[in-house]
Amino acid sequence: MHPRRGADDRAGRRLLSDRAQPRGILQACRREPAESNREAAEQDVVVTITSSRDPVLRGEWLRPGALVCAAGANNPSSRELDNVVLERATFVCCDWKEQARIESADLIEPIQHRVLDWLEVHELHEVVSGELPGRQSHDDIVVFKSNGIAAWDVAIAAAAVDRARERGVGLAL
Repeated sequence: MHPRRGADDRAGRRLLSDRAQPRGILQACRREPAESNREAAEQDVVVTITSSRDPVLRGEWLRPGALVCAAGANNPSSRELDNVVLERATFVCCDWKEQARIESADLIEPIQHRVLDWLEVHELHEVVSGELPGRQSHDDIVVFKSNGIAAWDVAIAAAAVDRARERGVGLAL
């Protein structure tokens, strides 16, 4: 897998960058696509969304303090992260452990190889609610493995529609 895609993707990134830049959102962000997986992995925030059967992100490439959001490879035979990513991670969380035990090879395989234990995998709601602190140090590598939960998608969409209606913004279709 190569992080660089076609002209449509570059145009989309430019559009996002042009819209976000006046608000100061992308002051410290890359404006150009990475030339390699390694270059992409050396950023503060690394997002993988692939259907790869083999890892595309190696733990040795990560800088201290990286946040890894792995949101692809949602079946037990696909992996985006190698075991070193999980070895280096000081905090690992997922949407829902029961789902991850079934379809997240990024967690299943490292646990089978004793690189990680299910007791070390936390759920996102524990961090968001303040039950768990998440990152403890600036240098902590944090991994969030998302398989996506449809009910959450529907809930956030309903909340967004409610807010838009309250504020009188948006377009009814």
